[in-house]
Amino acid sequence: KIVMAKTAIEWLREGEEPQQAANRAIRLLGERAHGTGGLILVDRQGRIGASFSTPHMAYAYLNPSGSLVLSPWPPRY
Repeated sequence: KIVMAKTAIEWLREGEEPQQAANRAIRLLGERAHGTGGLILVDRQGRIGASFSTPHMAYAYLNPSGSLVLSPWPPRY
């Protein structure tokens, strides 16, 4: 058990960028639990971080300018 979301939030509180924290959490999941999964983080400034170790994880959000950002398709392996 790695408590991935809580750990990633702690890294955000320590000043890590959302993308770095998400990537780090997914690496931790693989190393400690030998699992796959995904994580989407949004910090207090609205910055987004998304990382996954599964073949694909669908996500979408509006960036600060109002443009729609979609997860890559087709998935990158």
